[in-house]
Amino acid sequence: MKLLLPALLILVIAACHKQNRVQPDVSVYAMITLDTVQAQLSKTIEETSGLAKIDGTFWTHNDSGGEPALYQFDPHSGEVLRTVFFNGAENKDWEDMTTDSSHVYVGNFGNNFGNRKDLKIYKAQISDLLSQDEIDADEIAFSYPDQDSFFNGYDHNHDCESIIAYGDSLYLFSKNWQNMQTKLYSLPNKPGTYVANLIDSSDTRGTLTAAALSDDRSQLYLLGYNPGDGFDPFIWTITDWSGTNFLSGEMERKNITNRRQTEGIVMSDENTLFISAENESGGYPILFKLNL
Repeated sequence: MKLLLPALLILVIAACHKQNRVQPDVSVYAMITLDTVQAQLSKTIEETSGLAKIDGTFWTHNDSGGEPALYQFDPHSGEVLRTVFFNGAENKDWEDMTTDSSHVYVGNFGNNFGNRKDLKIYKAQISDLLSQDEIDADEIAFSYPDQDSFFNGYDHNHDCESIIAYGDSLYLFSKNWQNMQTKLYSLPNKPGTYVANLIDSSDTRGTLTAAALSDDRSQLYLLGYNPGDGFDPFIWTITDWSGTNFLSGEMERKNITNRRQTEGIVMSDENTLFISAENESGGYPILFKLNL
């Protein structure tokens, strides 16, 4: 027994170190205020749920039940400039979007109640998006390797609202209603049906709603909020990760004082983030500007 104790102690310390990579006390984090309103967005995109910058133009989409479409909008006036429909697609719960050099990916993977078995990502050519009003999209269907029960309520950890493209793969960050953490999964970026690869998890101390990479792929931003009586949003900035395990990097959190339902994030330039918030209580959706 004495011989086993040192080994067991090492395992316990290692496990605690992995779980405590992120400071668990939310109150210690820096506070920021989104005091620059870039635009009051059109009510056509009142449930803005994802953001992307494509060839100098800004795009978003609506949440569940909206049209299967992406909307190009003016980041200064908030007006919709173009609407591009995805042929044969369904907006069951579109939650985030991302791009690589040639394609746009839209996540139809919102899963508030944990009971969906039709999770998918639409993949379309950027050249088609910029030149046509109706486009075709391939499907990347997937399931989670660690889900064997399909719930009917918020007490689960298999929702997702955040996606990035990196190399030849897509990376998903789960929205864990049950434990307020996140899990990182990967998928090939090619059409097909897959079981996602579970890479790691982290205590984000809140539910994640969007993800964005910097243009040089060296910084990752995770947007989210603490659900409850209203919304308490936050941003995690991650740098210096190992390989493609983004959750292994240095993580810095800032709490946002604006109590809005923050749903989309995109980097406008190396010094600026745009963050969108949904329409609430009959108001307008808002595009915020955050100088880094």
